[in-house]
Amino acid sequence: MKKYIFILMAVLMSGCYTEVVDNLSTFSIQVPILFDTPFENRSVPDTSIDFTNLHKYPEYTEYKDRVQKAEILQLNYRIDSLIYGDGSVFNNLDDDLEFEYIRYSFQFANPLSFPTSPNKGDFVPDPNSPKILLGEFKNVKIKDYFRTAKHIIEVPEASAKAISDGLKSKPYFYVYTEYSRIKGQTEDEFPFDLIKAKFDVILRLEIKL
Repeated sequence: MKKYIFILMAVLMSGCYTEVVDNLSTFSIQVPILFDTPFENRSVPDTSIDFTNLHKYPEYTEYKDRVQKAEILQLNYRIDSLIYGDGSVFNNLDDDLEFEYIRYSFQFANPLSFPTSPNKGDFVPDPNSPKILLGEFKNVKIKDYFRTAKHIIEVPEASAKAISDGLKSKPYFYVYTEYSRIKGQTEDEFPFDLIKAKFDVILRLEIKL
């Protein structure tokens, strides 16, 4: 009987040890990536395009050769100012402006020359990379998003996996912001002089020790 107890304890200890080693073999850091390109002299529905290269973030460059996994977890959206096409300024107390949705998508980029360049013009969309949905804010009442950063959505699991599979080897990508029609819009286009918005995505890097 003692023999069997000893064998069982050895197996349990081995399992615990393996789990501890696995847990101690990597650590994670989170990197907020901020986008704030203004939407100027344009009309909705329309799409704006932002670009980033992880090489410009020291948190990435310090550990890039040891990155085991890279995941985009969530995104957050806010509007700081909005000016209509007639020059009038959005009033968050009186205006009931509402988008049907604001949708975010992700696409990998290909470098034209230097893969570490921070310049958008040195990259093109990867034709073999489909756009991946990051998330969508529905029934966006601007007054609820005006100068407040409390609206956060989680990236769908399938999207997060698709991005993670490629991000280690292609750390440069585009984010597309798709503005829908305004609720009640009857014209083909609704003009804005400016939509000054900010959104950020949270990137988690799992680093090998």
